Amino acid sequence: MKNLQRIRKPVIVLAVIAAVAMGAMRLSAFNPQPDPPAFGLVAMTPSEAARFNTTCPNVKVHGVDPGPCDGALLFYDAQGALISSARYQLTPGQSFSLDVTSSQVRFDGTGRAELQPIIVPLNGRTLPTVEVFEWTDPSRRGKTQVYVNPAVPRLSWIKSM
Repeated sequence: MKNLQRIRKPVIVLAVIAAVAMGAMRLSAFNPQPDPPAFGLVAMTPSEAARFNTTCPNVKVHGVDPGPCDGALLFYDAQGALISSARYQLTPGQSFSLDVTSSQVRFDGTGRAELQPIIVPLNGRTLPTVEVFEWTDPSRRGKTQVYVNPAVPRLSWIKSM
């Protein structure tokens, strides 16, 4: 009986140490869903247009050669209705844009429309941006009013507090 108690105590101590060590390790699971860049809402007025850009960089990252990029760009309104969408298939070094003009959106009582840009990358690494620019005034046409990079590179980088 004493031999059993001598063995049991070290086994329990080792089990407790192992449990504490396992709890201290950060566990993560594979998430099979795409992890799109985290854009917030972007506003435009009736005299403006919005352009969603993405670039497939021709740059080696951590020894990995660039590959083709494909996916989809989407613009939603603040109520979740799809405004416009387009698929892209790019080779390294190419870019793609999707425009939304004032005729495609509904404006609220203040003369603003809120847009939610969403990128769904299916393959490759793309660099997305959104810009709002003057559209209707011929003397200012094309002048960028707002230029937006994602709030964070990937949605999964936002951690709960």
